[in-house]
Amino acid sequence: MEPTARDNNIIRIPSLSSTSVNTFQPASEQEESTISVTNTPYWTSIRSISEPTSPTSDLSVLSDNLSEVSDLELSSTESHNPLPTHTYTGPTSTTSNIFQSVLSDPSTNLLLPNISVPKMSQPTYVIPPLAQMPIRGSKNAPRVFKGNYKHVAPFINRYNQLLDYYHVVTEVDKCRGILEYCSWSVKDFIQINPHYLKPNWEELQKEILNAYDAERMDIRIRPKDFFNFVNQYRQGQIITLSQWKKYHREYIAMAGFLKQKNQLNELQYHGYFWYGIQNTYEESLI
Repeated sequence: MEPTARDNNIIRIPSLSSTSVNTFQPASEQEESTISVTNTPYWTSIRSISEPTSPTSDLSVLSDNLSEVSDLELSSTESHNPLPTHTYTGPTSTTSNIFQSVLSDPSTNLLLPNISVPKMSQPTYVIPPLAQMPIRGSKNAPRVFKGNYKHVAPFINRYNQLLDYYHVVTEVDKCRGILEYCSWSVKDFIQINPHYLKPNWEELQKEILNAYDAERMDIRIRPKDFFNFVNQYRQGQIITLSQWKKYHREYIAMAGFLKQKNQLNELQYHGYFWYGIQNTYEESLI
C-alpha cells in the first residue's frame, strides 16, 4: 500500500522485518507501520516518503527519518526546558574589552602608570687613607727604622712620599702612621714626644732627625779623612785595573762631598787626584 497522504499526527512509513533485510520483496507486499508523534509543532510541513527500491535504500530512508525525529525531539526539549546560562560581567570582562579595543586600534597608545620603585641603597664604606698604606715588611713599605743615623733621613723622606701617595692629610694620622715602620725603642721615643701627644708632624719629624743624629751624615767625611786617604794610596801600589777604578771611585766620592760643602776648591779637587798616584805612574800617564 503506497502512502499518499498523512495527517498532522500520523506518519506512515514502510516497516522492514527481519526477512525483508535478507530477502528482497516487491513494494506491494511490504507491510505498513505507523509512528505516533505527539508533538504537532515538530512537523511544519508535509514530507513524502518515496517507496524504496531496494533493501539498502529502505534502511537509509529509515535511518534518516529516525535521525530527523531525534533531532526534532531534542530541539523541542531544549526549547521547552532551556538550560540556565550565567553571564559574568565582572572587572575581567571590562578589562578584556578595554585591551581588545586598544589592540584593535593601533593608533591608540597604551598609557601605563609611571611607578617609581625606590632602589635599595648599597652600604658604602670608605677605607681611611691610613689603612691603605702598606703594612710593615711589605714590598712598598719603608725599611724598619732602628735608630741608625745613616738611615734616619732616607726613612723620613720615604715616609713623606707614602703620605703624599695615599693622601694622608690629618696630623693625627701622620704621627700615628710612622709607628708601623719603627722598632720598639724608636716607638717608645716617639710616643712620649710632645709633638706626638699633640699631633704636629712637621715638628715631630724634626725631633726624630735631631734625636738620631741625622746631621752626622753631613760631616761623615772630614778634610782630615780625605788627606789620609790620598796619602795611603800614594804610598801604596796600584797594579791592576780594578785597583785603579777603586781609587778613582772613592776619590770622586770623598772629594766631591767636600767640594759640595765648600771645603775644597776647584784646583784642590783636581790636584789631589794626581797627588794620590805614585810618581812612576805619573810619568807613564803623562
